[in-house]
Amino acid sequence: MKTSNFRYKVHIEVLFTDEEFNVIELCMLAHYDGCVKAAAAHGGFLYGWKNHRNINMRSSDDRTLTCSFEQLDICAKAIEMPTHITENYERETIRFRLAREIKSALQSINAETRRRHGEG
Repeated sequence: MKTSNFRYKVHIEVLFTDEEFNVIELCMLAHYDGCVKAAAAHGGFLYGWKNHRNINMRSSDDRTLTCSFEQLDICAKAIEMPTHITENYERETIRFRLAREIKSALQSINAETRRRHGEG
């Protein structure tokens, strides 16, 4: 066996408001893709995030989530498709804002990964 280097997976800490979290959950549950729906189902990462948020209601710091690129990418996929929430202007506004913010977070993860691993 030959080893050469260590590799680290970059995660980002995110704090979603209750409204933002609800929009993500509604979009995931209504999405056509089984992988996205599974993320919101029992045993999926969104289900785990929801439990974490419910248990840690004391302060916003306790409700901070540590998210991988893959998890945020699934959230981005879920909210890119208009669903029944488009009937609600406030939720639709949140969905558009979240799309920009999640894209920015994904770019930050990519930048940190390149910085850490000296790529690009």
